[in-house]
Amino acid sequence: MPSPLLMLSFAAVTAVGAVLGWRLAGVRARFAGVATNAPVDGLPFAAATAAAFLGVVAFVATRPPAPASAGGAIVPTVIVAVAYLYFAAISLLLGEIDAATHRLPNAIVLPAYPVLGALFASACLAGGSWSAFGRAAAGGGLLFGFFWLVRAVGRGTLGGGDVKLAGVIGMVLGFAGWPALAVGTLAAFVFGGVAAAVLLLRGKATRHTAVAFGPFLLAGAWAGLLATGAAALG
Repeated sequence: MPSPLLMLSFAAVTAVGAVLGWRLAGVRARFAGVATNAPVDGLPFAAATAAAFLGVVAFVATRPPAPASAGGAIVPTVIVAVAYLYFAAISLLLGEIDAATHRLPNAIVLPAYPVLGALFASACLAGGSWSAFGRAAAGGGLLFGFFWLVRAVGRGTLGGGDVKLAGVIGMVLGFAGWPALAVGTLAAFVFGGVAAAVLLLRGKATRHTAVAFGPFLLAGAWAGLLATGAAALG
């Protein structure tokens, strides 16, 4: 049975997610270019963010902590959890914006590089494994380069925002481990391919219809983290 302190932590993180989601609903509306009635339209996004935050903290709490070189494993685990919570928030935000506008705003994507980099480095300084930080850097570079190449060869198959988001996702998955990076990347293309096939079969799209890939990239990233969760704390 979970301890009262753990249950209180779950409740607190969920509440923070709800408040943050309420605030981010206005950001989503601004970038999506739609009018919003904050008291009404903010509720679904607040609920989604709260649920995502609860899922992240439950996921972290049930994972075996990574071996720590000093200072115990609690502090680096908490810092990595904060990184995942941040990634969860921008995942929801970017997914909705891209689905609505086929854009992944630089104002949201680019700050994720230094934010996640600083959080991962802090986790390592607090006693986590530096090999995980090296994988994050390598994963970000590899996925950015791969998607840049796909975009160059595919002549518009992917947007520039997809390439930049891929670098962020590569950092997150790389920190979790090489299996997470492989599974997350493959899952993104599988999800996108299945969705495109369904749209084609239902007559909702043609071979030339542009489909936002950002939501599938993000869904694939979380599939990679969940599928390889035993190593997800670096």
